[in-house]
Amino acid sequence: GGGFLAIILFLFAFTSIIGNYAYAESNVQFINNNPKIMLVFRILVLVMVYFGAITSVPLVWSMADLSMGLMATINLIAILLLTPIALILLKDYTSQLKKGIKERQKSLHASSHKWSKKLLLAVMNLMVLGILAIGVIGASAGIGVFKGIIDTAPSIENIDVTPTGFSTFVYDLEGNQIGKLIAQDSNRIPVAKDMIPENLAHAFVSIEDERFYEHNCIDIKGIIRAAYVGVSNGFRFTEGASTITQQLLKNNVFTNWTKEDGFMDKIKRKIQEQYLAIELTKTMSKDDVLVNYMNTINLGQNTLGVQAASLRYFNKSVNTLTLSECAVIAGITQNPSKFNPISHPDNNAQRREKVLNNMLEQGYITQTDYDEAMADDVYSRIQIVNAEVEEDSVNTYFVDALTDDIMEDLMATGNYTETQAYTLLYSGGLKIYATQDPHVQEICDEAFSNEERREVD
Repeated sequence: GGGFLAIILFLFAFTSIIGNYAYAESNVQFINNNPKIMLVFRILVLVMVYFGAITSVPLVWSMADLSMGLMATINLIAILLLTPIALILLKDYTSQLKKGIKERQKSLHASSHKWSKKLLLAVMNLMVLGILAIGVIGASAGIGVFKGIIDTAPSIENIDVTPTGFSTFVYDLEGNQIGKLIAQDSNRIPVAKDMIPENLAHAFVSIEDERFYEHNCIDIKGIIRAAYVGVSNGFRFTEGASTITQQLLKNNVFTNWTKEDGFMDKIKRKIQEQYLAIELTKTMSKDDVLVNYMNTINLGQNTLGVQAASLRYFNKSVNTLTLSECAVIAGITQNPSKFNPISHPDNNAQRREKVLNNMLEQGYITQTDYDEAMADDVYSRIQIVNAEVEEDSVNTYFVDALTDDIMEDLMATGNYTETQAYTLLYSGGLKIYATQDPHVQEICDEAFSNEERREVD
């Protein structure tokens, strides 16, 4: 109904404008003596323009499911856009009436020239009207699409940005770790805020989201910068503008982002990320967002989160990392394969230098701190640790037998299928304390490795 009415009113407005000029041309002397009549015609045309533009909105409204409040807002915007144009047209026309009566009388016989001018003016009016109509309808459609995307976003009450999938550890009778069980996407060891060094938090903020503590989770400056760089590079958009909060949502809520079909799917996700980022910080502090982010991210070598990465690269807990080591880990995030400090130490070294430069420029460290970190031969230590880790990466026969027993016990309860039991065991973050006595096991290992004792007569 709204769309049909809009079409009728638009056609009426167009006809009124053309008829206005046709009437004026055929009754010049009459209108010259009655300028108020022409003014009434023009006002009538403008009223039709108003109704034509404003009543076009219901069509888009019905398509986009806009709320009544939003509908009223759009109508108000339409009126505000049209009013200055209307006033200009009215002022221009009344000025022409006052100043142009004599010129019109003199040019009465030059009808062909007048008709061309009138027709041109009519076309210009139609163009202005068309532009206004397109603007109003386009704005309505844009708002409708935007609202539709927001409405289909996950509810903030139902989402959980806490990472899932954690490593399970096996300990002997004396509490020594004798095994580590890892499933895909579960090599993660969560740590609390008080376990994370200040330098590590600052390193991530400086390289990933330098205005993290200032913006409302949408970095407008970052978006403009990324757009400018992309356009300058021939529309190759290599720089991102996602904030840490958006990255957290991307990894823990929009987990299927790698399967997006095209550009529009990416735009939809980006809008929903930005919306949920704003909503999330209404219920979660920036520090908690940062902790969840650092417990979530992929840091190469099948490690997820800063604790798993710290153990993999430096064989120590995250709370004991040096500034140089913090910069190494923070430098991995952008591209875990390219900036892997084991397989690509040169690439990581460049990234580490950028992290340290950013921390220095943003006031997180001093020049002395920077110089000491840059002088650290951190990559030699990483290679030594890597050799040790690879030697100890295979579980013992005892741990293999233990996991088989646990799987059977879980399924025997009737509460777990085989898949559920496996998921719990390998990504549930369990701590399993076994019956293995390390001293007895050492004797057994020594006897087993002695080839002379294994000889059979």
